[in-house]
Amino acid sequence: MRFILLISSGIASVIAGCGNPSVIEISNTIDEARKNEIVEIPMAELSLPSGRPFVIRDASGAEMPYQITYDSLLIFPATVAPLATAVYYIEEGVPATVDTVAVGRVYPDRADDLVWENQWSGYRAYGPAYQANGGMVFGYDIHTKSVDYPAVDERYTRERTQSNWDRLHRLREEGRSEEADSLQRWISYHVDSGTGMDPYTVGPTLGAGASAFMLADSTLVYPRSYQSCEILDNGPLRFTVDMIFGPLAVGGDTSVIEHRLLTLDSGALLNRAVVRYDSLSDSRTLATGIVVHRQNPDGSMWDSDLNIIAYADSTDNPCAGNGVIYIGAFIPASGDATHPTVAFLPLPEMKADAIGHTALLSSYAPGSDYVYYWGSGWSKHDIPTPEYWMDLMQSFARRINSPLEVTVLTSSNK
Repeated sequence: MRFILLISSGIASVIAGCGNPSVIEISNTIDEARKNEIVEIPMAELSLPSGRPFVIRDASGAEMPYQITYDSLLIFPATVAPLATAVYYIEEGVPATVDTVAVGRVYPDRADDLVWENQWSGYRAYGPAYQANGGMVFGYDIHTKSVDYPAVDERYTRERTQSNWDRLHRLREEGRSEEADSLQRWISYHVDSGTGMDPYTVGPTLGAGASAFMLADSTLVYPRSYQSCEILDNGPLRFTVDMIFGPLAVGGDTSVIEHRLLTLDSGALLNRAVVRYDSLSDSRTLATGIVVHRQNPDGSMWDSDLNIIAYADSTDNPCAGNGVIYIGAFIPASGDATHPTVAFLPLPEMKADAIGHTALLSSYAPGSDYVYYWGSGWSKHDIPTPEYWMDLMQSFARRINSPLEVTVLTSSNK
């Protein structure tokens, strides 16, 4: 997000009690509508009075939801017509309750699963308990969604509630097989009970868009499971988590540590990832990949101009009517890796139905931040075709490459 701050002596008094709102202009520089796109304003630039509640309104007077993030940013959704400017106001008042849409948590009793979601999709990263038990899943997993409200925690609750399993056991003992089968389907988050499911196979791959170093022989140095994580933002509009992976052996460097900061906003098609590696001595090739499964070996798509890769995954059981999972990754033009290349990286042997990765290859310099975006959608939630998914990806990339411009003006009568 770019900021243009035009601050005068009036802004400090606007919210402090004179009754006039602070004016925020948001400009869209591309010929494409922006609807409910999250914008950011540093709190330090707004001179808000300590401890005093405030509201944000659009030009019609409608109140907008907002969140103050862990790094002191005021975020809220803005809607701006193509090549136009929209005006928003900050004024004193008690804000309405905001529905949470971007949220996540860690499940220690589920081998430290880290799970998060927004309106488009849910995701899972595997944790240290899973790795300690011998788990060999390296990349991101997907929880598909067909609803706009948080749904993944309820799936975990069904699966983790012992009384559900006790009832299932009783039904089996009593020979009530049909009822037992129905209950088992309801308990399992691998079956769609009305809000979505987990029909995705990760296995020992990069899954839905993780990154790994690629050695000279094209071998990938997989990050395995996260070793620690800290949730920094947990809704209502933004989820942020800081994860640490490793140590990894990358060539002659045997103690490489990966820092991975993930952000998922309300309404965002993709997660934002900021990745940094410590204790790396030389520049290396970094691969951001999407696993390709044997069920759809020709499902990859890409746009080299916009640094986009995408894939249509037929799910782990195509015959069960599980729909199609659409996955994508993209490197913004302003990122450190400005000239990635698209490649297919075959696996030496098929593992968990995986035959390789469609990948973006970049050069990573030690100590730098590698910024990219990744995420997914589902054919049962407003994505009818691969072409439609690619259109969404391209639109998202254009909007990231041309962020909304935020101008904080002096006070003005409403």
